[in-house]
Parts: sequence; structure tokens; C-alpha cells
Amino acid sequence: MFEEVAAIAALISGLALMIFSRDKAVEHSVSIASALGISLLIVSVYTDVLEKLYLRSAQRKNTHRERDSKRGRFK
Repeated sequence: MFEEVAAIAALISGLALMIFSRDKAVEHSVSIASALGISLLIVSVYTDVLEKLYLRSAQRKNTHRERDSKRGRFK
């Protein structure tokens, strides 16, 4: 019973930390872009492109793992 409560508490605190850090990252990105004179549109497009590239990379890695597991190779 204690393990379940601890796991739920860790999940909730982890989610709260992610939300807090996301907001701080956006605030700092805006302040840095403003200080450098970069348009916020460029910053938002750049971060969106990076996120899509990261997701595509993760999907490729997952596809390779599924294929390797079907062949009996585990990495």
C-alpha cells in the first residue's frame, strides 16, 4: 500500500515540476529573444520544429526496437 501511495505522490510532484519548469523555460526564452531582438514567431517556429524532430527520432528508435524484438535481438 505504501508503494502505491509513494508512486502516486511521485507522479503528481513530477507533473507539477514539469508544468513549473515549462512555464519558466517559456519566460526565459521570451526574455532572451527580446534581448537579442529576435522575433517571438521565429522562436516559436524553431521550438516547434525541434519538438517534431525529437518525436520523429523517438518513433524511429521505437520502430527499430520493435523490429529487433521480433527477431529475438534486444538492445
